[in-house]
Amino acid sequence: MPAARPATVPATGTHRDGDPPSDSSPADPPEQDTDGQDHDAGAHRAEPLWPQVRAQGSAALAFWTPPDIWSHDRPSLERVWAYAARGAWTTPSGALRWLGRLYAVPAAVVIGLLYGLAWIVERPSRLIAALALLAVAGVWPL
Repeated sequence: MPAARPATVPATGTHRDGDPPSDSSPADPPEQDTDGQDHDAGAHRAEPLWPQVRAQGSAALAFWTPPDIWSHDRPSLERVWAYAARGAWTTPSGALRWLGRLYAVPAAVVIGLLYGLAWIVERPSRLIAALALLAVAGVWPL
C-alpha cells in the first residue's frame, strides 16, 4: 500500500479553488485514486492555457491598435492593392481572395480621396486655395 501524502493547504490559507477555508469545513485534499496519483485535472489544464490566452490577447490588441501616424507614413495605394491581391491574410486563390480584391477597389477609392483631403488640409495655403476654388465654383459660400 503506498504511503498517503498529507493534505496540504497553500500558505495563503485557501482551498485549491481559491475560497478561504471556513471553520466548519477543512481544506479539501487533492482527489487521489488507489494508485496514489493526484487526479485533479482542472488544476493541470489551466496552466498551459494561460500562455495561449495571453498570445491571443496580444494579437487582438495589435489588430485593434491604430497605426502610429505620428512617426510613420500611411501605405500607398499600390501597397493597399498589393496586400489585397498577394498578402498573407488568406490563400493565394479562392473566393476569399476574390472578395478581398473586390473590397480593395472601393476601399482604395475612399482611401485616395481621404489622402487627397489630408494633403489639402496639411498646409494652410492649400486649404485657402481649395476653399477659394470652391467659392468660385459656387459650391462653398463666402
